[in-house]
Amino acid sequence: MAARLPTHNDLPTGQDTLGRERLVQRVAREIATGDPPLVFGVHGDWGAGKTSFLCQLEHELTEQCSLFPKAKPRSRVCSDITDVFTVWFEAWRYQYEPSPIVALLHEICRQLPRHKKIYDGLKKWGTLMTRGFFAAVDELSLKIEAKPLGTGGEAELKLKNPIEAIEKARDAWDEEHLSGRLTTDHVRRQLQEAIAKLLGNERRRVCVIIDDLDRCDPTGAFRLLEGIKIHFSLSQCIFVLGVNIRQIELAIAPLLPGADQKADSIEKHTEAAEYLEKLCSFTWKLPFLSPAARSSLLRLGLANPPEAKVEETTPLPEALIAKIATVAETYDCLPANPRKIKGLANSIRQLAEHGWHDEGSPGMELAIPDSEAETLLIAAAIYHFHPELLRYLQTSKSAWIEVLNWINGKSALPGDSDLLKFLMTLRFQSQAMGDTEKSATPGGVTRASMYADPTHLNVLRIENLVRTATDPSFKNSVTYDSIRRYLDLQG
Repeated sequence: MAARLPTHNDLPTGQDTLGRERLVQRVAREIATGDPPLVFGVHGDWGAGKTSFLCQLEHELTEQCSLFPKAKPRSRVCSDITDVFTVWFEAWRYQYEPSPIVALLHEICRQLPRHKKIYDGLKKWGTLMTRGFFAAVDELSLKIEAKPLGTGGEAELKLKNPIEAIEKARDAWDEEHLSGRLTTDHVRRQLQEAIAKLLGNERRRVCVIIDDLDRCDPTGAFRLLEGIKIHFSLSQCIFVLGVNIRQIELAIAPLLPGADQKADSIEKHTEAAEYLEKLCSFTWKLPFLSPAARSSLLRLGLANPPEAKVEETTPLPEALIAKIATVAETYDCLPANPRKIKGLANSIRQLAEHGWHDEGSPGMELAIPDSEAETLLIAAAIYHFHPELLRYLQTSKSAWIEVLNWINGKSALPGDSDLLKFLMTLRFQSQAMGDTEKSATPGGVTRASMYADPTHLNVLRIENLVRTATDPSFKNSVTYDSIRRYLDLQG
């Protein structure tokens, strides 16, 4: 088989490569010591590593990971945490259920017995008691499905199982004297008793980790949040929601009770933010990656994946990897988003194989020119982050010259130029770095109003690298021909 450069996948990881270990431990401690009921949020943009963070959090709590039960063990600092039992709930899988909270209830019943202490407790119950417990959950599910948002009802919940006998006299008194009692009150009380029985110890607690809520259909996401608020405000339950807050606010804003469809987006956004704030006790925001952390992650992405078979692959030269990582950090070329950095690394690997192959050396044995890292990084950034710019550059060599002149402020472009229209959508790196001398672009457009979000793709992050690397005075400067070798540009 011919040698190749394997592509890294986008699966979450149980190993911390982003410097978030201390935050994982802080959240774990809060879950273990907080006073339930509690709902916490973990916010991060799409691709920020929320699922990996939640995997590491689950392992810190229980020494196991639901998504990767056979994953390589990581060191666990909070080994004294012994009474937290986790349930992993991928919300998007159940987004179209009439009542997602019922699916959650059944996942709790399915997953909790996997924890040894819970399993041993069920064995002590005996077969009839255990079956009776799960029958209780089935009847509770039917009750919730009948009135999923707790709109009221008669006090008629009668469970034919061992839990029914708990405080039977009190139940009879309630049914006789509180005929208007809400169905949700009965359901919540029975859930409390059922979960307490399953945990078997009042010191124990269940932590439900909900991932991908922000990828759900808006109605499904809202139903799940409402179900948590109405039915699971229980003394032994803690929820951790992995969400992109901005996306979930946009999704649920039109569905909030009394939402004014004519209200402006700012008002709706505010209402949604207040709703989430009332639901969540606290939300941790995953920090942005520093330029050094981004460079380190890129370096990991440029190396062969751990699972790659040595005999079927040829790695990039270590010297080239180190040079690319250094250049990326020096010129701040990377977005602060792990998934986007991993995608760029894959593009670099594939373009490197293609470019060297054109030179007749799939194995990359040729000497590496000093400018190769700069050339490859510029080409891959254009290829991966700016497809519109790539399409324009494929038209002619003059297009490359026009782009360089624009970046260096040497000439203006016609007002009706398609290239100008595209470049006007970009945010410029020099403004983000406070370069006031270059705050005005050809054509009179100022960069002062162009905020460069560290995670967004509409920032020309290779701007300062291009300025330097294409300067004729730069040793072995990057040329159109060297870029063309990687991008199949026309001569």
